[in-house]
Amino acid sequence: MGEARGAVCGSLRAGARRRAALLGCLMLVAAALPARAAEPNAWYSGEYKSCDQDTTPEIVRCITKLTEGWESRVETALKALLAQQTTTQQERLKAAQKAWTAFRDADCAFYVNGEGTIARVEGAECRRVLTQQRAQELEQAGRP
Repeated sequence: MGEARGAVCGSLRAGARRRAALLGCLMLVAAALPARAAEPNAWYSGEYKSCDQDTTPEIVRCITKLTEGWESRVETALKALLAQQTTTQQERLKAAQKAWTAFRDADCAFYVNGEGTIARVEGAECRRVLTQQRAQELEQAGRP
């Protein structure tokens, strides 16, 4: 009887340890979620919130204006980064930028060509977020 009780208690302790470990892992994941959602270039956050307008066309115009600012930063960062590179690296960076532009346009076309008027907002927001990310990436790459 004592051996059986010891085996059961040991099994319960092991189960409790597993549950505690699982709970700890879940808490870590849960703690990371708000941080991820708060990323400044996440969709429908940060700058997007400044585009709280009454109509879809107004929202799209606002997002497009924000995107134009990020496109300007992409161009500025790209020029600065190209100036720091060898000829071979310049060609690679130009090819990468061309491929990135094609990707962004194709990716956002998926959203803008969706159903309903919200698709225009989604397409504009896609372009804003991806352009913001690219600007930040190029700016970071150009830092010493």
